[in-house]
Amino acid sequence: MALNPAAAIGDTVQLLLGGSPLAHPVTHVITAVDVTAGSISLTVTAGDLGADGAKQVTAQFSDAAGNSSMTEALSFTLDTTAPAVTITSAGGPVNQASQTITGTVDVADAGATVTILDGTTAIGTA
Repeated sequence: MALNPAAAIGDTVQLLLGGSPLAHPVTHVITAVDVTAGSISLTVTAGDLGADGAKQVTAQFSDAAGNSSMTEALSFTLDTTAPAVTITSAGGPVNQASQTITGTVDVADAGATVTILDGTTAIGTA
């Protein structure tokens, strides 16, 4: 997250989900390294964003005097459901130098990567 030029060493930042702290609060005290870099990196605990759907995350900055300010909300859609892939090529002999596999991915999953496995070994992507 980019820091406002007014951010100072010792200020505290806390991530909020829908205006409330996360189940496992994400807070960080700004350091000299952060100010020099002009940004910080924060990590949210798996599961703290809740169920799939529309989300808004904001950051609340506070200084030692008790003054605070909020960033604009970052809106996004959480989607943890794996895309559905349908293989449409017919089965056939498997003892060949190459195989052609065809299939489709729903339009809602456009841009998804399909990984082809031989058992648990990845042998290709599309």
